[in-house]
Amino acid sequence: MSRDVLDRLQSAKDARDCENKLVTLLDYDKFDVVKKFTRNRDIIFYCTKLNQAQTPAERQVIEQEMSEDPKLAQILKGN
Repeated sequence: MSRDVLDRLQSAKDARDCENKLVTLLDYDKFDVVKKFTRNRDIIFYCTKLNQAQTPAERQVIEQEMSEDPKLAQILKGN
């Protein structure tokens, strides 16, 4: 289930698309959770991706990708 959620967080074009994909996966009774996932999608996705990195080199690639995007760079800074 967690892999499916992460896949939807990554593949969604925008917040509305993300919300729709997650509701399809988790059903309407989990809408509060879907809203939290949607609002925090970048943080959830990239922090999970960093945590799952198998090597320091893999982690460095992810951090580089994040540092090149101002919105994602804020996640690295912890803000």
